[in-house]
Amino acid sequence: YLHQEYFLIKILLLAIEIYYSGETDLLPTIESLLKSILGVGKGRRENSHLNIEVSYHQANEIVSPLIDDKEEIIRHESKINQIEELLEPAEKVTACLILLPYLCEDGKLFFKENLDPKRAIRAGFAKTGRLTQFISTTSNKKDKEQRVKSAIADLLRQLGYIDPFNKTKKNQRVSFDIPMTAMHIMNRKNTPYGDTKKVFLAVTREANEGPVTVECPALWNGKKRYWEACLLFQEIATPEGILKIKSRKVVNDIKNKVYELYTITESPHILLVNSNGVSRREWGMITDSKLSTMEKKA
Repeated sequence: YLHQEYFLIKILLLAIEIYYSGETDLLPTIESLLKSILGVGKGRRENSHLNIEVSYHQANEIVSPLIDDKEEIIRHESKINQIEELLEPAEKVTACLILLPYLCEDGKLFFKENLDPKRAIRAGFAKTGRLTQFISTTSNKKDKEQRVKSAIADLLRQLGYIDPFNKTKKNQRVSFDIPMTAMHIMNRKNTPYGDTKKVFLAVTREANEGPVTVECPALWNGKKRYWEACLLFQEIATPEGILKIKSRKVVNDIKNKVYELYTITESPHILLVNSNGVSRREWGMITDSKLSTMEKKA
């Protein structure tokens, strides 16, 4: 985590909020690991470059099950509305760890499937400008440190931080100082308001540490910082968010990005393509048969 501070300098202001209910033995572990990773486990760390504030909130209402109603949309939106009433809009980049029970003592799921609040909490927090990462409070107590460490790493990933790559014997021929763009087609995203249509995504990591930016023409023009894109994707599961997706031909977005990289980009650039079934149906050129034919034709 030596490069964490380098990344956070670019953010300048960062709030980390922990939400929980009742008694939990994870809080001391969270505080200890945040201190070792970011230099502050509770309260504020401030210097000439950055300002990090870590706060803890007992929020029994927020982490409670959804209301028991037959209509999925009513259950979902009731939780979102509750969150908006309880939380003020975030004024800075805000990342949240949310502690939720997973299993009961008898091994059964704590939340009934139709009353599980995770998706609604994620959508509601996104509407207030907060990123979310969940931690189970009822898994094996022996692995709690690893669970917390993984959750913090995932939260930092949402902020757009990635570990810098170093040359090893296995990757001596790869220069990680070359910017990389990964293209992906999101087949669909399930929401209480129906499934979304296919959308094209391009995630770009500038030389080594970053920054990481995201393009999604169906939702916005140009590039967004990774954490901004995460918020917009999480907000899709809200009545306002689902309406923001514009209908587009995915293959045209692919062509536009490839054209940009091939003809406009002057410096070297690596393009990664997720060659799954969805991508191959949209872009036939990347099927095995087409690639082998082109290879024979040199």
